[in-house]
Amino acid sequence: MLRDKIVESYNLLMKENDNIPLGIRGELEVIVRDRNGKIISYDKDHNEITDWMKHSIVHLLAGDIFSSELQNTNGTTSEKIYTKIQEGVGFHNNTGTKANGDGMLLTSSQYFHTGKETLDFGWGNSIPADSTGESGAFISPTFPTKMLFGTGKEIDDSVLISEVLGYYGALTDGTGDSLEKYMGEGIVGANLHNNIDNDTNYYSNSIDESATPNVLKQCRTIQSNNFTNIETPSSWNPKVETGITGAIKDCLITDETTQELNFNSAIGMANSEKRGVGRPAFIYAERENQNFTTSEVVPGSINISNYTSSKYEDKITYSVIMPQNNQNEFYPYNGWIIKEAGLFSDSVLTKQGVISEVDDYFKMPCGILLAKRYIKPIMKTADTEIEFRWTIYIAD
Repeated sequence: MLRDKIVESYNLLMKENDNIPLGIRGELEVIVRDRNGKIISYDKDHNEITDWMKHSIVHLLAGDIFSSELQNTNGTTSEKIYTKIQEGVGFHNNTGTKANGDGMLLTSSQYFHTGKETLDFGWGNSIPADSTGESGAFISPTFPTKMLFGTGKEIDDSVLISEVLGYYGALTDGTGDSLEKYMGEGIVGANLHNNIDNDTNYYSNSIDESATPNVLKQCRTIQSNNFTNIETPSSWNPKVETGITGAIKDCLITDETTQELNFNSAIGMANSEKRGVGRPAFIYAERENQNFTTSEVVPGSINISNYTSSKYEDKITYSVIMPQNNQNEFYPYNGWIIKEAGLFSDSVLTKQGVISEVDDYFKMPCGILLAKRYIKPIMKTADTEIEFRWTIYIAD
């Protein structure tokens, strides 16, 4: 009798859940154009919505729209970890003394862009956060703001050089593909680990599970050895993914001086010893000119529209653009084979306002990963423009 009651209650609950008219799914389009605007590659497929998206929606429905900017450390380095793009010429400037102090990008903009653009893009606000009570604070949104992309491959300083050589097919007798072909002229096994321990090199998707709480390992992003799609293991659980593997980084280039030191304009990439380390190169969509009046997607911005024929809006598209570039100036994504994409918020993960006991907070120190997708491999060059259109559907 008791068992029958339990089964009946369970089935009723499942039936009620089936009738809840709120399903979330998403997809990502990748459009590559040449200098003449001709589309030379197109890819579209569904993405994986993480459990952290549900967490964020709960906070948004509760009116907890922003969190404080936590310039924290992750327990591995002493450098501040920025959860959002920073303001001011000390961080972003494209005139006079050029600067990019946090490694972050704005859609359609070059690597060196102005601090004024940050406010123009709509990421400043004057709404106080419950957690800080600071009126007019420039604080971190819980809703999606930015994207990050990666090669799908990274190494920490415990990885043997022989493993990397094996990955690239480099043979001990000197034949086969060389390490330099993939990681740049002058790179050898002896300096492959150099700069991994730099304090700004705090982001990765490799977790040190021996630490309490879990923290990110310091890693170098390395070039993929092919243009083959990433095969996901059968045990992979996308709902609890927390990051992008082999994230593209700023290569320790923060101004014109470090660009001169660390950048090789002949190949359009950073010098080999600096390549693949530094702060993650998040790209922000434009919010100030968000398009809510038509179903047409405005490239580089945020658009709300109808997916179905219903009277309500149920579709959101976030778009960012990697622009064409001057070969003589650094742009973090140029030269890399990109295989992973992630949609993030600026807000960090908390549970009832507490972060100290939440391991997953330390796995996502730069913002919450809301959705992820393995994409058809593409290489960004100075001559190409790549648009990423990330669409979230709230449908029956």
